[in-house]
Amino acid sequence: EKLGQGGQGLVCTTDFPNVLVKVANEKSTEKLKARKRQLEWLMRQDLDGLNIARPQEIIAKPTAAVGYVMELMDGLEPLEVSIEKAFLQLAEHGTLNGFRQTGGLKRRLLLLQELAGTLADLHARGYAYGDLSPANIFVSKSVEYHQLWLIDCDNICVTERVGRDYIYTPGYAAPEIIRQESGVNASTDCWSFSVIALKLLTLCHPFESGLLVEDGDPDEELDKAARGELPWIYDQDNDANTWAESGIPIELVTTKKMRQLFDDCFSEGLNRISARPSMAMWAVAIDDAVSKLLDCSATDECGVVFIFNTKKQCGFCGNTQRADDYLLL
Repeated sequence: EKLGQGGQGLVCTTDFPNVLVKVANEKSTEKLKARKRQLEWLMRQDLDGLNIARPQEIIAKPTAAVGYVMELMDGLEPLEVSIEKAFLQLAEHGTLNGFRQTGGLKRRLLLLQELAGTLADLHARGYAYGDLSPANIFVSKSVEYHQLWLIDCDNICVTERVGRDYIYTPGYAAPEIIRQESGVNASTDCWSFSVIALKLLTLCHPFESGLLVEDGDPDEELDKAARGELPWIYDQDNDANTWAESGIPIELVTTKKMRQLFDDCFSEGLNRISARPSMAMWAVAIDDAVSKLLDCSATDECGVVFIFNTKKQCGFCGNTQRADDYLLL
């Protein structure tokens, strides 16, 4: 049964529990040979202890195809399912029911905590993941859990990988990849993570959810956004593409430290990759945000978790917490 399909191949389930197969869709003999060499190299790398569904064996038949076997636990689904469900509920009905049903703010921060930790560890070992997007991040179907695994790890590389194909997922690739000035590396991973984090938390894209894209020629403005030619929606020095007020306000779902990292990535880091926050910096900021979560006491009307603030007020419903509802250490 088909589980997912991307630009590089098809992922299917098998008759064996927790065993998946991915088959490349390349037609060129030379590209298939290069893909097989990449897989053989990847199987020799030190990825132990990381939540990455790495190749276990290369399939033997049919000999004209190149594919591999990987293991992945049951009960997982792509992260994009949660993002789409929350966005559709908000866009069509104007409610946060989809946001709540997919785990609310707490689960989102816990998932980002897992993702940031995995990528920081991967980068610390000298690797870059490559084509990072919500389609190849698998998370628990049950919102009670925040298990997270990376699949589709074909593009993992050391230092930087430049290829003629410039494999990427539209909307999540760093602008230098779109402009074909760079291959994937740790800095492009950090960019993709930042886009995913903002979309998961606010249901907004850092560039595509701005007024220039909303009011202008969609194709032309989206192309400019992808190439890094537009300011991001919360740019402090340029409001030409300011937030179009779709999704959730960033102040409700992030800390001041997280907002600074987003700005560092999408403003100065737009064209100067050394200014982008590392995954280690993101991991620290998200850990800090998780430690500041408070359950809203208005359980009947709201029932969500929010980030503690000096007003002790839930930004989702406006309820002010009683002093005996929490302990601040």
